Amino acid sequence: KKLESTRRTNMTPAPIYNIIGAGALGTMVAAKMAQAGIDIRLIVRDGSMKHAIAKQHRGGIVRIVVDDDEGIDVEVATSPKRNALSSDPSRYVLCTKAYDAKTGVSVCEPGARVITLCNGSLALRSALNGLNLELVRATTTHGCWEKSPFEIVHAGFGRIWISSDDAGGLEMAQHFKRAGLGAIPLSASEMDNRLWSKLAANCVLNPITALLACNNGNALPRAEPLARRVCTEIANLRFTSFTFDNTHVQTYANRLYEDVAECARENANNFSSMFQDLRHGRRTEIDFLNGWVASASAQANPPLSAPANLKLAMAIRNKSKFPAHPSYLLNDLLSDSLLADNDR
Repeated sequence: KKLESTRRTNMTPAPIYNIIGAGALGTMVAAKMAQAGIDIRLIVRDGSMKHAIAKQHRGGIVRIVVDDDEGIDVEVATSPKRNALSSDPSRYVLCTKAYDAKTGVSVCEPGARVITLCNGSLALRSALNGLNLELVRATTTHGCWEKSPFEIVHAGFGRIWISSDDAGGLEMAQHFKRAGLGAIPLSASEMDNRLWSKLAANCVLNPITALLACNNGNALPRAEPLARRVCTEIANLRFTSFTFDNTHVQTYANRLYEDVAECARENANNFSSMFQDLRHGRRTEIDFLNGWVASASAQANPPLSAPANLKLAMAIRNKSKFPAHPSYLLNDLLSDSLLADNDR
């Protein structure tokens, strides 16, 4: 008995994951990890509708249903769960909207390990890097939408890419893989490439599907020249401080477009988060996507123009303010009026 007690004391406590953000992605990730036997808690905003629902259940235990399965009971709360017996950093998965990311990580203690699955990771980099947190860079192409609170449709089975060079990244990748989320560990340079590809997918599919009111599978057939223009502007921005010629940049832009097309195929039946946000009158992430590309391009040295990204950002902002108005800016873009070469 004494030996058994010693073994238990010396065992490393199982890690606890706090999933920040109870939108479609965060709720789906929480359910999949819980089904895999991983100790998790889903963090919601104090005073939110989902917080109110959780308070109606004993112990804040709420059943999450994904794709009409039998569901899994998950603990839902406004504060994180920590293991007092472990000296390891607490683990958090950030699944908020980009504009809520900084508020979301305010629940984390100094030195906590945070894996970021938000859209707009490149735009958020400077804001999050200034905090006392161990950031693990990651991105995902899983596509989900919310049928009702805590009832999720996993419409596009993608993958999660995680930087294995960031502290704890490889361990987190193993836990996501165990949860059946298709985790792929990447080196730092590979992760950087993947984040730019994710930015391209977001900047193409989110605004175009939102403005055309279509799913991801119908976006590129209706707006391929515009999508390619967006990718070219992103390629120009990425390589603005390099001495590559236009052929190199255009080759990379073509690769970005192929990544966007792959993402659209994987999530063909999914409706983008921006489509859902516009449909329900919610704030969009446009300022962290096309808006960021346009502003970062203007601030580059030398300055770059990014008319396709700028016009898409303007069209989404206009549609957010005046939902019933026709998207005349999108019509301009689809007519190729702004698709002339955009040299540096």
